[in-house]
Amino acid sequence: MYSTCLSAAFSIFLFVLSPSVTLFPLFFQTLLVAASLYLIELGTASILIREKRIKVEALYHLAAAFRHEVRQPITISRGLIQLLSEGDWPEEKQKDFLTQALAELDRSEKIIQDYQVFANPYVERMEHLDAANVIQQVIEKMHPLINEHDVEVQLHLSSCWIIGEKSKME
Repeated sequence: MYSTCLSAAFSIFLFVLSPSVTLFPLFFQTLLVAASLYLIELGTASILIREKRIKVEALYHLAAAFRHEVRQPITISRGLIQLLSEGDWPEEKQKDFLTQALAELDRSEKIIQDYQVFANPYVERMEHLDAANVIQQVIEKMHPLINEHDVEVQLHLSSCWIIGEKSKME
C-alpha cells in the first residue's frame, strides 16, 4: 500500500515536471522512472507474498479440519474394537460392535474420498434430512462408549428438516 502511494507520487512528480525537461537532465528523469517502477514491482511482490501466505494458511486449516474428521471415525472404531477385546460380550453384541466399527471405517473412507475430489467439488446426493434423526443416529453410534462411562443421555428433539448429504451430517 505504501509503495503504491509512493510510486503514484513519483508518477505525479514526473507528470508535473515533464513540460520543463530542460530543468532536469534526462538521466534524472530516467532514474525517477526506474525508482517508481521498482517501487511498483516491490508493491506487487508484497501483494503476491501476502496472497500466497493467505492460501497456505487456508490450506493449513483445511488439513487440520481433515485430520479431525478422519480421526473421529477411526477413534470410534478403535474404541469398539478395544471393547470387544477386553470383555466377554454376547455374540449379538459383538456383531453389533463390529458392524458399527465397519460403518465408522466406511465413513472415514468416504471422508478421504471427499478430500481427494476437493479440487473438483460437486454435489452428490442432496436430500431432505430430519436433523433429530441424524442426531439420534450419532448418539446410537456412541452408545457403547456412553454405557462404558455410565453416562445418561436425554434427548428432547423436535423435527427439524435440513437439506444436505446424510454421510456428511454424521
